[in-house]
Amino acid sequence: MENRTHWYAIYTKSRCEKKVEEYLRACGVRTYLPIKKELHKWSDRKKLVEVPMINSYCFVRIDIAEEKDRIYAAPGFVAFVCDHGKPCPIPQSEMDMMKKTVDSTLEIQVEMRRLRVGKKVRILTGPMTGTIGTIDQLNKNKVYIHLEVIGITMIVDLKDEPVFETYIEKDEDEES
Repeated sequence: MENRTHWYAIYTKSRCEKKVEEYLRACGVRTYLPIKKELHKWSDRKKLVEVPMINSYCFVRIDIAEEKDRIYAAPGFVAFVCDHGKPCPIPQSEMDMMKKTVDSTLEIQVEMRRLRVGKKVRILTGPMTGTIGTIDQLNKNKVYIHLEVIGITMIVDLKDEPVFETYIEKDEDEES
């Protein structure tokens, strides 16, 4: 039987990302919630706190035809990220890139706006080696990698000059 599960991004109520993720995981849904650590300061103390990297987003891997009702039932769930009214599957390559970047020790920021789409490249150095993404901006210390399906741009501080090669997608009728 063919695998019909795909990754999907879901919107959550503000500050409910962890609750939605915990609920869905307890229901047996495969989830991913990118987390970063931030130093929060109060008048009497400082504490390192884990917060979602992308506000109001959580990712689920489901068979949309069979499991969407379980997602709708999650307290704090708002909607699937859709294109023309249908939930958008996220390519595994984009999920792998996001996980690899989040799991690395690089300093990461996420911008919730679409930047100008540029050239597709394959990264040849660092923890993101082999990752393919669309570069929106590139300078000595930062690379802006656009994840098209969910409309976010990951800003990665690379510290060293990155090495890239142009990535050209082959058409199905261009078989070698």
